[in-house]
Amino acid sequence: MGGLGLVGCRRARHGRGEPPSAEEAGRARVGRQTKVAEVAPAPLPTGLPLVGKEGLDADGYPLKWVDRAALRSLLRAEHYAELTRYLEELQTAFEADPKKEYWTADAAAAFESAEAELLPLLEAWVKATPQSFAPYLARGAYRVELGFTRRGARWANETAEGDLEAMHDTHKKAFADLEQALSMRPKTVAAYSLELALLSASAQVREIRQVAAKAAEVCPSCLLFRVRVMHALEPRWGGSYDAMAEFARSAPVAQNPRLRVLPAYLDIDRASLLRLDDKLDEALAASERACALGEYWKSRLDRALSFEAKADLGQARLDVERADRLRPGEPEVLFSLARIAHAQHRWEAAGQALITALRLDPTDSHGRHLLPYVIEGLVYDSAQHYKAGRKEDALRTIELAIGLDPKNRQAVGQKNYMLAGPTIATGADDLGKLQAAATAAPNDFRAHQALDYALAKQRRFADVIQMWTGYLAANPQDGRAHLERGGAFFQLGRRADALADAKAACELGVSEACARAKMLQ
Repeated sequence: MGGLGLVGCRRARHGRGEPPSAEEAGRARVGRQTKVAEVAPAPLPTGLPLVGKEGLDADGYPLKWVDRAALRSLLRAEHYAELTRYLEELQTAFEADPKKEYWTADAAAAFESAEAELLPLLEAWVKATPQSFAPYLARGAYRVELGFTRRGARWANETAEGDLEAMHDTHKKAFADLEQALSMRPKTVAAYSLELALLSASAQVREIRQVAAKAAEVCPSCLLFRVRVMHALEPRWGGSYDAMAEFARSAPVAQNPRLRVLPAYLDIDRASLLRLDDKLDEALAASERACALGEYWKSRLDRALSFEAKADLGQARLDVERADRLRPGEPEVLFSLARIAHAQHRWEAAGQALITALRLDPTDSHGRHLLPYVIEGLVYDSAQHYKAGRKEDALRTIELAIGLDPKNRQAVGQKNYMLAGPTIATGADDLGKLQAAATAAPNDFRAHQALDYALAKQRRFADVIQMWTGYLAANPQDGRAHLERGGAFFQLGRRADALADAKAACELGVSEACARAKMLQ
């Protein structure tokens, strides 16, 4: 996920090795399409999944942004009619106001990940609402990313023929989907942008310009398809900086001031190549030139990468956090947030960014690399909190680790020790105090959890169920409470009830519950 800005290394500049054997390439291809972690989905939206503040930014773009995780949750829950309705509403809003171009583009990008589990759901969506452009756009977006993932990110001379064939085969299907979407909704500029991504992979400059002309005819002032063209014209794809500069100059900045940032992509590309060659001062200078063209998330993110390469993590953090405020919900930014927080040993910040990013792209290579280190850091931080008497901090941190890896025995064991270890008293007076605390704070999850574990030590699971049922009557959206009650149901042999609670907790964002539901099923 992240589009053409992340795939420049797919075109070789010079020799860097030999391609793997067909067998090795096949195994690696399957691995790249495997989820990094089984992270719980976001809660289902109750309306059009737009979040953020009302109003416009300095360039007239809306501050509200598409909740991609919510759209993915709808797909997982097989709510196809709602998905179709929401994408159609977002596209209608864009057609009325070009400054809402991110809305349809981000709705499509919600499905830009490569896990195999997504395709059957997308196929079912197409069958459920074949009369709408929406499922074809979504399936096309999925297949664009799937093709690039199958190809891998090695230089061209290091890439197996089987990987290239897999990409081209997948991209043919993606192009057919996108053309179908355009035949049904001709003003879907997001589909043209995705076609530009496909064409760049084979450096088809004439076809790129033809598709760009079609997009410009529909939306003369749009930015996003022009960004795709800028990437497609990079030297690594067979273009040139002169061609990029010429294309940027042709943009009607008077109609949309945001178009002023297009020339930044020349220096963003230069900076990325300079970082690869370890010319870090020159890379930072290029990033600074990009930032000088105006406040823009991509320029800020690129400068953060240059600062990160120079080990100036304080400045990198400032830039990546600003990029996140400018472009919330963008996986490319979120994975960078996680990586820089990891480098600074800010484990909770790293974990929060990583789990949010993995909800959007569970096959991302950055996430695959970061996951074990972040979990290890969270487990360590939790233990330090607990030793210092900060039990709530310890529990919050270890629950984040379990959210990233529900099957991590060390994390689960550490959580259980904190809640039900030998220091937990269960005498009559102790239980009375815990009961009084829960009664005095009917909406306090931790107070009820403490009573739960004390009662469970005496195997009073029926009392645990009764307690959580009362709590859930007032707090039905607390997934953690469903998880705890489900555990008591399981102890009493009520598997159907345990499964129902596990599913409810999973749908409310509790990864541990998703793992339990799979086990119970």
